[in-house]
Amino acid sequence: MPTRATPPDGPKTIAQRRETARVPLRLKPQPWALVVAVVFAAYVIVLLANAYQSQGQLRAATEARVLADNRQVARLIGDFLAEQRHAVVTLAESREIETYLTNKALGMSMRYGLSASLIAIEESFRNGLGRRTVFGEPVYDRILYLDETGERLVDTEAGTPLNAIGTGLEVAPRLRIDDAHGWIIASAPVDLRGKPGGALMTLSRLARLSRHLTEPGTDLGFRRFLITETGLELGVSDPSRPGGVPAPALIGLPPESLTPLDAMPDLVKGRFSENYDLVLRLPIAGTSLSLVTLLPESLLYGHITSRRFLLFATLVPAILLLAALWIDRIRRHARRLQADVIESHRDRMELQDRNEALTSEIARREALERRLRESEERYRTYIEHAPEGVFVSDSSGRLIDANPSACDMVGYSRAELLAMTVTDLSPPGLEAAHSGLLEQVLRIGRKEVEIDLRSKDGLDMVANLRAIALPGGLVMGFCVDITERKRAEARIHSLAYFDPLTGLPNRRMLLDRLGLAMMAGRRHGGYGALIMLDLDHFKDINDTQGHDVGDRLLVEVARRLVDGVRGEDTVSRLGGDEFVVVANDLGTEASGAAPQAEMIAEKIRHALARPYALSEGRPAHHATASLGVALFKGQEVTVDLLLKQSDVALYQAKSAGRDTIRFFNPDMQANIDARASMESALRLAIGQRELRLHYQPQVDRHGQATGAEALLRWLPPSGEPIPPGRFIPLAEETGLILPIGAFVLEEACAQLRRWQADPRTASLVLSINVSARQFNQTDFVEQVRARIEHFGVVPSRLKLELTESVVLDRAEQLIGRMRALKDFGVGFSLDDFGTGYSSLSYLKRLPLDQVKIDQSFVRDITHDTNDAAIVRAVLAMSHSLGLNVIAEGVETEEQRALLLEFGCEHFQGYLFGNPAPIEDNPRLSIADASHCPTRARAASTSESLESAVQDWS
Repeated sequence: MPTRATPPDGPKTIAQRRETARVPLRLKPQPWALVVAVVFAAYVIVLLANAYQSQGQLRAATEARVLADNRQVARLIGDFLAEQRHAVVTLAESREIETYLTNKALGMSMRYGLSASLIAIEESFRNGLGRRTVFGEPVYDRILYLDETGERLVDTEAGTPLNAIGTGLEVAPRLRIDDAHGWIIASAPVDLRGKPGGALMTLSRLARLSRHLTEPGTDLGFRRFLITETGLELGVSDPSRPGGVPAPALIGLPPESLTPLDAMPDLVKGRFSENYDLVLRLPIAGTSLSLVTLLPESLLYGHITSRRFLLFATLVPAILLLAALWIDRIRRHARRLQADVIESHRDRMELQDRNEALTSEIARREALERRLRESEERYRTYIEHAPEGVFVSDSSGRLIDANPSACDMVGYSRAELLAMTVTDLSPPGLEAAHSGLLEQVLRIGRKEVEIDLRSKDGLDMVANLRAIALPGGLVMGFCVDITERKRAEARIHSLAYFDPLTGLPNRRMLLDRLGLAMMAGRRHGGYGALIMLDLDHFKDINDTQGHDVGDRLLVEVARRLVDGVRGEDTVSRLGGDEFVVVANDLGTEASGAAPQAEMIAEKIRHALARPYALSEGRPAHHATASLGVALFKGQEVTVDLLLKQSDVALYQAKSAGRDTIRFFNPDMQANIDARASMESALRLAIGQRELRLHYQPQVDRHGQATGAEALLRWLPPSGEPIPPGRFIPLAEETGLILPIGAFVLEEACAQLRRWQADPRTASLVLSINVSARQFNQTDFVEQVRARIEHFGVVPSRLKLELTESVVLDRAEQLIGRMRALKDFGVGFSLDDFGTGYSSLSYLKRLPLDQVKIDQSFVRDITHDTNDAAIVRAVLAMSHSLGLNVIAEGVETEEQRALLLEFGCEHFQGYLFGNPAPIEDNPRLSIADASHCPTRARAASTSESLESAVQDWS
């Protein structure tokens, strides 16, 4: 049979068209439209009936809601009026009125007792006016107490007339409405043991009830007002107004029932029928009043569907029913015509469909064969050029295929691989594991693992294998050689967790193992120890023999540490020459753990103290180590705190002379914390300028001031002054002495400029102390010159005091700096001479101007012959070298006289003035040569020049 091209719509569209043509021939015409129309009409009628019923229920619910709202309003008004009656009775029985009536019965007069009682009653009434409020406003406007004759005894509004509210005595509690004056009046009789005592009345504004009613002029859509028993609208005092005319028809309304105004002829012609359609009357309980509400039907029933609309809606189903019948008739006629046309083309369509179906089937099979060939070609291309090694084996493990990448990976040719099994590529001992892996893939369908393979040249490799099961019991595996990646990961892991020089765990690994040790101690309750050590004077080895020798020493130290501890202990290197040993399982008692830790530490110390053969041809090197030990139990402290404790103990071992062991105790930590706190406070003090210079005068033999020494003081604003002996050593250790020294130099130059401005003080010399760290700065000379030039002072008026420690350290560099400053004009004084290891050769070479005898020799000079001999020797030596000598610490006149006898002509000490601010220092004054060198004359001199010192400031 000849084939034809497949039409554009395809065989599926043709089959659908055939089915569309055949279906109407099998269906008989059904009156479905009529059935639907009838059902719909019935449904609409039911809906309309339900809507009509719902309308009635909504009207009833709306009326019930209006009735409930008005009942609530009537209840509130009734409760308010009842409370008025009850309250006036309570006031009539008050203790103040009873006291008044008792005093009156006892015969007291108004002058000697009754007046005070009435005042108490009035005070009680006024307090009562403010206690009871409604909506934030007082309930009562006025309270009166009348005697038996009707005369007012107490009135909270005494200056206001009664406005005809009635003054008769009440025999029983009564409540009445004074509509003419707008009052609600509650009254009650007062008696004492059955004897009349007058009457009590409370007055409240009728406007208190306006919150529950509507004003005649307001437009809320409805009216709500009160009427009396005569039908008069309450609150309308003007009879000329429409509301003021009584409406007896209102009082005759049935209570609690909505009544149409159309049913009441008397009201239809009235003012209410113009705007309202319904009226409701509710009696107020306990009173003759009634609550009347007028409202239009549109407000009450406006949201409810009109009944006329419902009647009109009933016509819709009939219209729809007629339309459905007409449409059904048209559809029947159209269906008959369609059936005739389809029947006439039935045979032709069947032949056409069969021919097209055959043609489509042939084309489909040709396309499938073509896609299959293309898929096989693509698969072979992918496999041949895939970067991954692809192996295919049967269920017994025999290789049946391999791509070129697989051959390159293992080094075998394809022919060699096809003669092998998967276990032939396994390293020795892994054949069973690879066979089991093949069985798992056949069983579960796929698996991805890392496996070890052996290449043809005998090298082992690591490969990532993704294996899948194929139909026919075959298994295909995709392999990637990850040997280099695994080696790189191992190197990265080693670099991350181990020290590259010694191979010991580094800080990261130490923290991990220390954390595990602390958790193990918490579980078992055992103690452990953290031993931190570093080599003594290791820097000298690097500086003298080179870093390569230092590295060999560190490697040997690491080996000895590993050999000297237990197998379960951890040895790590933190960096530099610092090592840490973590010792576990030292027992559950601290008394037993400490000796064990000391034994381990002592063993380490002895092992590290043995000689080291670091270089051939050189003598063995000897090294020692200082060790700090901190015990721990569980996780009582954090890892960081434990490291800090061992570091503190190591610091103590260093301070104790090195090559020793120290255990951590809390006192060490307290001292370190105190030192850190003081360092922080000192840094803050420098920034906030809490440091001040105090000045102690220096005088000659006549008591005349020749200058002063600037002494640093720390004066915290909220605490006691801190002595220099506490913070100066800390400043030198931390380097803060540099900014402090710059501050002292700045202040000293500023003070010299102020002295220079006055001829009386222009000759004074100011001495400042310079630390070794400050003087050893390379630019110290430039700093001094810059400050002197900036302030424009005479350089010779500035004297720098150096201690022997400064002089003996780096003497050659120091002499060069001193000569540079000496050439500029700055003077030098050697402070605390004789207290250290003084060198007379340095003393001869140094460009000094002055030697200062330390106060330790001056203190006991009057009764210690040794001190006296030392002072005479210093004076004689200094004079022979041409140096000026000043003695510090002179406190008594006897010391001054003896020093003067020995030949000392310059003095400094408490005898001449305490260190104090320049404005408060009375001893720093102009000397007079005519003054006698006595203590009294020195005091007289300081008093005469005290005003001059204030002028300098």
